Amino acid sequence: MNEQAVVHVPAPSRRGPGHQTALHRAATVGNSDAMAALIQGGCAVDLQDRDGNTALHEVSWHGFSQCVKLLVKAGADVHVRNKAGNTALHLACQNAHAQTARLLLLGGSTPDTKNNVSDTCLHVAARYNNQTLVKILLSSLCSVTERNQGGDTALHVAAALNHKKTVQLLLEAGTDGKIRNNMNTALFPLPADHASGPPSQALLTLWQLRGAGQSQQLCRLSTGSSQSVSATRT
Repeated sequence: MNEQAVVHVPAPSRRGPGHQTALHRAATVGNSDAMAALIQGGCAVDLQDRDGNTALHEVSWHGFSQCVKLLVKAGADVHVRNKAGNTALHLACQNAHAQTARLLLLGGSTPDTKNNVSDTCLHVAARYNNQTLVKILLSSLCSVTERNQGGDTALHVAAALNHKKTVQLLLEAGTDGKIRNNMNTALFPLPADHASGPPSQALLTLWQLRGAGQSQQLCRLSTGSSQSVSATRT
């Protein structure tokens, strides 16, 4: 008789909504075997804990890509937002989990969804200078012109934090450096010959020469959202 591996499955939670379930607990430690057993047993995959996080939020935060794949295949809702308004993709972008982000996008996650401070996933990736995530989001044809509560685009956010390579990626993707935030701040007062079309090397060099001085100016004029940690799980 064939012996089967014994999988330890946490006891199902009998508490009401807003508490961690057995699936949450398995997700927190990336226990894919326990998660698979719970899903096979018919557990609900989209229940939220007191912070609004689902099991998908948990595994995306930690970058447990196999668990992400398991949940997406089981029909987990990739659009659920936690109490901070973050989707699982926001959390993957904050913590630079590239494979997780790819799986979520393949599962139907929308990168332009905004959290409670109106940050898209591109804002989050730019804030944390996660260049691979910025490239993944740009390749998914996310919007580069979305603005958060402070009126900042992802370009404002990256420039305020002096993330030069991220700024270059966003400019090369066609982000308009003339867009002004709520404090009437733009990245560039562009000369006439740079008013349209892709940024030239001279324009990129101009920004690099401004360096930290431009960054400090933008930080002072910003509403503060460019420097806040808006993609926390709660």
